[in-house]
Amino acid sequence: MNPAEKEELQTILAHLLIPANETRKKAEERLKVISKNPSIILGLLEQLHLSADPAVRQLAAVLLRKRVTVHWMKLPEEHKEGVKQILLDKIVQEPTSIVRRAAADVVAVVAKHTVPAGQWPTLLGFLMECARSQTPEHREVALVLFCCLLESLPSELMRQHFPALHQLFLGVLTDAMPKVRAQALKGVQALLDLAETPEEMKLVGSLLSPSLVVCSQCVAEGEEDVVMKAFEMLFDVIEGPNKVLQPVVKDIVQFCLQVGANTALDSSTRQQGMEVVSQLAVSKPKLLQKSKLAAPVVAALCHMCAEPTQEDDDDDYQLATHKFASQALDTVAQHIPATQVVPAVMEFCTQALPSADPNLRRAALTALAVCAEGCCEIMRKQLGTLLPPVTGMLTDPDQEVRGMSAFAVSQFAVYLQPDILEHHQTVLSGLFTVLRDPDPTVQERAMYALEAFCSDLEEGVVLPYMTGLMQVLMDAVKCNAKVSVQEMALSAATSIASSAGAAFQPYLPELVPVLQQCISQTHPDHLQIRASATECLGILIASDGMKGVESLGSHIPAFMQVAIEGFSLDSTEVKEYTHRFFANVSEAIKTDIAQYLQHIVPLALASLAQDDGLIFDGEDDENDKPLSSVVTGVRAAVGDSSEEDEDGDGDGQNLHIRTGILDEKSAACVALGASLGAAKAGAAPYLEACLPVLLKAATYFHEDVRSPALTSLHHVLLSALAAAPLDSAGKAPPNLQQVIHAVLPVLIQTVEADDDADVVCSALLGAAEITKALGAGALAQYLPSLAKMCDDILKGEATCQQEFQEDEDEEDEEEDHEGAGTSGNTHQAREVLLEGVAELLPALCTVGGAQFVGSFMAMFPHLMKYGEAHSTAHQRATVSAALVDTLKVLKAAVAPIVPQALPFFLREMSADDTTNRRNAAFAAGVCCEIGGEAAGALYPQLLQALAHILNNKDEEPAVKDNAAGALARMLSARAGPVPAAEVLQILISALPLKEDMEEAEPVYSTLCQFLAVRPPDASLAHLYPSILQALGKALVWQGLSGEEGERALATIKVTLQALAREFPEQLQNMLAMLPPDEQQAVHTLVSS
Repeated sequence: MNPAEKEELQTILAHLLIPANETRKKAEERLKVISKNPSIILGLLEQLHLSADPAVRQLAAVLLRKRVTVHWMKLPEEHKEGVKQILLDKIVQEPTSIVRRAAADVVAVVAKHTVPAGQWPTLLGFLMECARSQTPEHREVALVLFCCLLESLPSELMRQHFPALHQLFLGVLTDAMPKVRAQALKGVQALLDLAETPEEMKLVGSLLSPSLVVCSQCVAEGEEDVVMKAFEMLFDVIEGPNKVLQPVVKDIVQFCLQVGANTALDSSTRQQGMEVVSQLAVSKPKLLQKSKLAAPVVAALCHMCAEPTQEDDDDDYQLATHKFASQALDTVAQHIPATQVVPAVMEFCTQALPSADPNLRRAALTALAVCAEGCCEIMRKQLGTLLPPVTGMLTDPDQEVRGMSAFAVSQFAVYLQPDILEHHQTVLSGLFTVLRDPDPTVQERAMYALEAFCSDLEEGVVLPYMTGLMQVLMDAVKCNAKVSVQEMALSAATSIASSAGAAFQPYLPELVPVLQQCISQTHPDHLQIRASATECLGILIASDGMKGVESLGSHIPAFMQVAIEGFSLDSTEVKEYTHRFFANVSEAIKTDIAQYLQHIVPLALASLAQDDGLIFDGEDDENDKPLSSVVTGVRAAVGDSSEEDEDGDGDGQNLHIRTGILDEKSAACVALGASLGAAKAGAAPYLEACLPVLLKAATYFHEDVRSPALTSLHHVLLSALAAAPLDSAGKAPPNLQQVIHAVLPVLIQTVEADDDADVVCSALLGAAEITKALGAGALAQYLPSLAKMCDDILKGEATCQQEFQEDEDEEDEEEDHEGAGTSGNTHQAREVLLEGVAELLPALCTVGGAQFVGSFMAMFPHLMKYGEAHSTAHQRATVSAALVDTLKVLKAAVAPIVPQALPFFLREMSADDTTNRRNAAFAAGVCCEIGGEAAGALYPQLLQALAHILNNKDEEPAVKDNAAGALARMLSARAGPVPAAEVLQILISALPLKEDMEEAEPVYSTLCQFLAVRPPDASLAHLYPSILQALGKALVWQGLSGEEGERALATIKVTLQALAREFPEQLQNMLAMLPPDEQQAVHTLVSS
């Protein structure tokens, strides 16, 4: 640059720093022109080196960093050497911190261009000398540059210096200067990212304990910015290999708990400490268990939940301490086995619940509430102990305690099913006392608890409370000024209606006008209540128990019109809930929904077509910022008297999702699937437009859209089937084939590649429905892939299983399993996936028949691993259900599984869960039918288990029906020793069947077999009157219906007619012992 150009550049830089917009704008335009010349590098370097104004020096450095990337290769070699030397001089001589840091950023950029090519061999040595300097500013800037170089230079180059860097950071971790220690922690983090070999991992591991010592010192000295840097490193350590983490995990947890409990620290610092603990529970649950840290962590979090609420809590930037502690406890409870969580929680609650301190009482209730999901299996069994103190505090004098008590009841209602329903009197009477609470928050939580509890109640249980409850809820909707209370009141009323069934009819005249008024709201302040009322209406219409269509059918056209008009309002929530309303109405009115598709489909497609609502923010690279923002940053930084550093190494862009649009899209997928599926052939005109949109949604970035999109795809295919049925050979016509070839590959690819278990389950369930509907003829080319889907899931080889599988494999290499268990989230993912397989596998057995037996036999051992004794009750129940459905189809073809399956069913007949016992009893009977000697060997144990069920007066009727069916199958098969007289007596005493009519044919056919024996068995003659009496009861009982009942009646008829022909006198004598109605039923049947 000549002198005139240098002077011009100096003027431009000065003008860029003044507030006048016009002057600054002209300077920016002129700078763009002269920046195209490589000589700008030397001009800016001179300003950085010689200007007396620190603001100009910093701006010169910032601009130099931007232009070096563009012009470096164009500079003559002699100029390059001069630039490098001046930059090194500057970083050690510059007195202003922020300018020194800006100059260091330029060094880092130049190093990126030169060091890998060997063109700056002295740099690293120079920085090592600076790092050992007596001047703290030199040490700091050296560490800044080492951190930059570790991140920007090729890893293979920097790893050559790994031992030296390790020694450097080990030394500076104890530096007297806080800023140097902060940079040292960043260096340890960068070195951790660089480490690959076991030796390097070991070196990094040796830095962690000194790092934590420094961090503890920083806590004591109030250097929270350093502590926050340390947390960034600890997150990386947790995500790294166990060999690095295991030696220091106790120190990490102790440090984080100390930070979390330190009330002198800023809330954000304390929260970050708890997030590290949460991440440890998520990523390394077994290591946390093995190190015996679960109980101390739970205890510490419980005590943090007791911190009082402050006036400035819950601002826009951070949660109250007790709230983020409860979130951390929730996370721990979901990932650490309940056996290690619940005892610590109960120990805390024992002291806190009766405390005079309301904060402790609130904390105890909080702990019980947030642990209900992750610890549900243990807490369900302890409800008799847990529930009374929780509901008792619904009348606590402190409003926060009352509110948390109501919240705890709601969590129990959601997660402690079905056991919580047995305590309906305690729960409903307790909630009734707070539904009119003077505090709106308490009232809202009580209504939420009521809604959650009533949604699963059997019809009639809520009746004694209904009048009082509905009066309170309607008053809340009409009179309460808080919209959220009105919303919850509507939801609670809807839940009560669903539970009460037909008994709710008298309350509709009061509820429906209220809902009509709510769904007509258009004022922006009232759109939230409009959305909630629209959803409630849909649920009521779809309610079978309440006969929603019959009761509200005449209102549906008007409701639909108002709902459609709601899409003109600027509210994603109204649109979301209206889509769900369309789905409920579709479910209710079935094919009649076709008349509304002209509105539903375009509205759903419009929701799916709108902008995703993604927002990126965060610090961009300087190269991407407009010059005005760079200048503004320089001006602000130089003007800051605190001289805080801007290291210019922002973490990149952060993704924010406008969840309203995301929820709207999810609901739109639900509406499309429900309406097109319900319309069946009436959906045909809309399938071509909807199919590509749903296919695209099935690959959407968020699982909340992918999952309903996949469900909707299977509805689309079934509607296409209704419009274009299979031919007589089971083949699909061309139009249907196109849809099949579009949908099936997407479902298969989802199971193979998607990383979300719920999404994969949606694909499995959709594939199951499609398989059952289309059969082998239409799906022949896809059956092997569908079978492989099941096989991959059962083996744990699907993509969505790899994360927790890899974590377990890694931890299993280093840990024994004593006291260890699988995390709640892992259990949940397995259960979800297993449910999908349990639907698809029997469907494949049905359509594949004998050709699928080999595939099933290969999968059977993998399926049984989910049924082991340590598996959750839900997993074992799902295995039972899958086997039951498979045995029904394949029967004797899968007899080889009996030796392994029957002991499993025997064990499950004593399970706590009713579903498990039902499935096990039914399947055990089928095993007796097909198992031959293998089943016969276990007859004594089976008889004992079945007799226990049938003799238990508290056993559920459906379980007894299945046990009776199993006994009948045993008697019929006679594969082992059976004391016929004794077993017949037990079987007869269990009749008539109460609920499960699938057992009618085997039970009554078996009884008839004994009456049909010729010559009659003298050892059983004394039971013939009892057998005839059982048949008589069956004939007068109205339960023998359906296909199974008809077959049972036919068998009884043939048997009794034979007895009437061959032994008329004996039959009359036995009939004389029956009640008149049974005698008449037998006579009618025999003579028909």
